[in-house]
Amino acid sequence: MNDKLNPDMSDCKDDDCRVEKIISEINNVSDEFDDYDVTDDDDVVRSVSEGLLDRYDEFSDFYCPCMKIDNSSGSEFICPCDFMITRVEKTGSCVCGLFVSSGSC
Repeated sequence: MNDKLNPDMSDCKDDDCRVEKIISEINNVSDEFDDYDVTDDDDVVRSVSEGLLDRYDEFSDFYCPCMKIDNSSGSEFICPCDFMITRVEKTGSCVCGLFVSSGSC
C-alpha cells in the first residue's frame, strides 16, 4: 500500500489545527480505496487522529496508534497500516476502527 498519511501541518500553530489536518488527510487517503471508508463515528476519527499526532510527535511519522511499535518499526505500521485491508476484510474494520468496509457506515 503506497497511500500513507503525510499531511502538511507546517502552517499549524496548535494541536487542534494539526488534528484537523490529519483528519483531512485521512479522508483524502480513504478516497483512494474502493472497498473501504472512514468510519462515520466522529469520536473514533478524532481519537485515532489524536493518537496519530501523538505518534508523530514521538516517532516523526504517523504510526498506527493501535499497534505496538518502537523506534525500529517499519513503514508497514504507518497509517493506514499494511494490515488494514486484511483486517477490514475479516472483521469489517481495522484495529482502530478508523477504516471500515464500504457501505457499513
